[in-house]
Amino acid sequence: MKLFVLVLLVASALGIGGCSNVPRQSAAKDLEAKVFSQPEKGMARLYVVRNTTFGQFYDLAVSINSLLVATTSPRTYAKFDIPAGQYFIGSRAENYYQYSIQIEEGKNYFLWQRVTICRTVCTELIELSEEDGKNAVLESSLVVNWVEDKFINPVKAR
Repeated sequence: MKLFVLVLLVASALGIGGCSNVPRQSAAKDLEAKVFSQPEKGMARLYVVRNTTFGQFYDLAVSINSLLVATTSPRTYAKFDIPAGQYFIGSRAENYYQYSIQIEEGKNYFLWQRVTICRTVCTELIELSEEDGKNAVLESSLVVNWVEDKFINPVKAR
């Protein structure tokens, strides 16, 4: 019995026994984001969605052009209204995965933050069709972004 209690205490201290805890937006903001309305003139909308429970004990960082913008946990998504242009979207777990995407004005884009097993947890980003992306968002909750959308800009051409 003492061994069981000791194992339970160690697991709790290491975070093995608990779930990820990423701050979520209000239910009203989540519902508003799930309307999939047309972005404002000159803008596009990017959703980064992690709609599975695989890797449930791990939070994954999301970056745009090397700027850390959000963290996801299972069954969550991040939403960004950003100007049209070229972007490098990053996802960090044990590895760092970068996806290059050209964003066009007036469109919605959906990237799936896929979780796989390596030594612990690895990630990659996969572009989804609009239908698959909307379905993934609908079964997830909106996270709080670390950075306001107005500070996210496309990569400048050289």
